[in-house]
Amino acid sequence: MNSNIIALKTQETEQDFSAIIEPKITQKMAEVGVEITKSITFTSATHLQKSMFYLLEACSIVFVSFSCDGFDSILGEINKFYAVQSKDFSCGKYWHDEANNRFCLLFNIENTNFIHKIDDKFLKSLFAPTKYQTVIKTFGISDFEIKKALAKIEKPNEFEYFITSNYLDCQINILCPGDFYNSKQLNNYVQTIYQLLEKYVYSDKPLSLYDCLQEILDIRNIKISFCDFFTAGKFQYILKNNLKSYAKNVAEFVEIFDNSELVKKISFKQEILEKPGLKQDELIYETAVCLLGHKKSDISVVLFKDGDKYYIAMGDDEAIHLYKYTFTQSQNFITQIIIQTTIFKLIKKIKKNSGLF
Repeated sequence: MNSNIIALKTQETEQDFSAIIEPKITQKMAEVGVEITKSITFTSATHLQKSMFYLLEACSIVFVSFSCDGFDSILGEINKFYAVQSKDFSCGKYWHDEANNRFCLLFNIENTNFIHKIDDKFLKSLFAPTKYQTVIKTFGISDFEIKKALAKIEKPNEFEYFITSNYLDCQINILCPGDFYNSKQLNNYVQTIYQLLEKYVYSDKPLSLYDCLQEILDIRNIKISFCDFFTAGKFQYILKNNLKSYAKNVAEFVEIFDNSELVKKISFKQEILEKPGLKQDELIYETAVCLLGHKKSDISVVLFKDGDKYYIAMGDDEAIHLYKYTFTQSQNFITQIIIQTTIFKLIKKIKKNSGLF
């Protein structure tokens, strides 16, 4: 089922609607088989009233503060489109026009906390009462490229898939009738997707990159050392705020602003720094090697920047791997992607070492 998002921004939600509310509601709806195809935003009740024809879609999701001026008029307009009375739920109202198979969900956004009041079971009871869901999480490939890849696979008629994304971090929700639970048909379809997207897949649960890393670290109980040459503390800040076991699993996190600090902070060999014609690749490699022994960590990670080239070194006692990237986007965007890519590579490495995939 396709859906529109129709929003009336209020003073409390103007800053956070696109960044916080919309992605979360899009994700929730995808999990019950509703794909958001259009987002329309208004700043006044009058403008919203004049555009209610969007409600004729199969499903409309309307965000509005029930205390805003003109709310009663908006409610009246919605009632014109749906020949059923509204019913209340935890944070709004809904209409279900069974005769025409149409829904309308009206969320009361008095503040951004309303998103936490949405009951997933309620949504599933409306849109997917008998559906079974499988989740695949990927990183490093856009939702557009995933759709192109999945278009090559023969999909059973009863199956649906929905893709939601945050930059290059995507979630594929596969829904099918409950009768297909653990069936050969479902298993074959999911297995084909895994084979097609294998190098991008990092979880079969609806977890974030950080939650997935946390889960693996809890199981494996390994220690990681980091050396950060360019994010100016942002990487460490994000890890501390998203990794509950930071103190337990991070053996060392070192920020380097000048190569000479390597000697003082991680006991890097001075003769290597003084080596004539020392190349960046060699410096990064030796830093990763040095980190492994400095605090006796299981894995070492180095982030390095040279002009428009960005490096991630990652290794253990068996090997050090060096990944190189070139970006032209803003520095904030690049930093975010490099950090997420580092977490993704860590997840893949630990899982591979554990024989998982």
